Amino acid sequence: MSLNIGSKSNWSNSQNNQNKSQKSKWKPWSNKAEGSNKASSYEGNNKANSYEKNEATNTGDKCKFCDKLHYGECWVKNKVKCHKCNKIGHIARYCNTNKTVQQGHFANQVEEIGNLFYANHTETKKRVSDEWYIDSGCSNHMTSREDLLVDIDRRVKAKVQVGTGVLVDVAGKGTLVIETTKGKRYIKEVMLVPGLAENLLSVGQMIDHGYFLLFGDCKVDIFDDRTLQHLVVSVWQKWNRCFPLVFNTNKEFALKTRVHECSKLWHKRFGHFDFASLKLLQKQELVLGLPEIQEHDAVCHGCAMGKNNREAFPQESKWRAKEPLGLIHSDICGPMQTPSLGGNRYFITFIDDYSRICWVYFLRNIRSTSCV
Repeated sequence: MSLNIGSKSNWSNSQNNQNKSQKSKWKPWSNKAEGSNKASSYEGNNKANSYEKNEATNTGDKCKFCDKLHYGECWVKNKVKCHKCNKIGHIARYCNTNKTVQQGHFANQVEEIGNLFYANHTETKKRVSDEWYIDSGCSNHMTSREDLLVDIDRRVKAKVQVGTGVLVDVAGKGTLVIETTKGKRYIKEVMLVPGLAENLLSVGQMIDHGYFLLFGDCKVDIFDDRTLQHLVVSVWQKWNRCFPLVFNTNKEFALKTRVHECSKLWHKRFGHFDFASLKLLQKQELVLGLPEIQEHDAVCHGCAMGKNNREAFPQESKWRAKEPLGLIHSDICGPMQTPSLGGNRYFITFIDDYSRICWVYFLRNIRSTSCV
């Protein structure tokens, strides 16, 4: 019996190789696991150190929900409530309301600095809607308030150049009706300029209408004429060196005047048609565009003159003279355009009613009548 030693040695070698291969096969995994454990332990140590460092120095980003240092999502995110805006999701330290208030305050501060005079002027001075400024640099009376004017003529189209050089369109011209201690007064040819900031009274236009303005002693006196006998109003100078004049205007009064003036105008346009008939035309809409008509007791001058009649001269005298010089008819005529040879321009006649004899005398002037 013989043994094969070579095969035995080969078996042992193969067994050793198999064990080595298994060791080499599992070695990388063991190394990888060991390396990962080392890395994780290193990261954990770093996180702990950084947390301790941040906590010790009180630096780093804190959570805006709980105001604490932690990592990951905050657990109290949906429970914390802001004490300023009363909203859930953040605390008062990180509230955006403070930022908005500061930004708005800065914007208001810049605007007040840029318009400082205008803002103070608006707050301290109460705007009077019926206030008119006497302006020597204004060529016409101007206003932007249509409710203060009556009899507005829309056909007037013009342009007005303001102080900045911009041309503004004129919407029409009207009449301003005011109440004074001496009764009603009418300021005519007032331009209606939309967008005008103030009401302006032109010094030049008032002078053209016969008024006399006297400036001095911090006031201006407005008179009816140059005789300075009838004072209309005295306007005192204000702190801003302007002369504001406040009229006693009433919207109801202005509206009533406008209706009456309009009714009189349509009365004339229809050939002095009576107001009752005009009112009937307006109510039944028989005339397109006819405004409201109101009756009033004012006497129309044209109607009064048209309805008056002159009595005719009698064809025969009531009595005749029965003797000469019992009745004398006399008349004077002149002045003539062409004088006579003696330089007379008048003549006077005397006619005897009984005999019809006529006498004619020439006169140089009408004052010589008593000398005939």
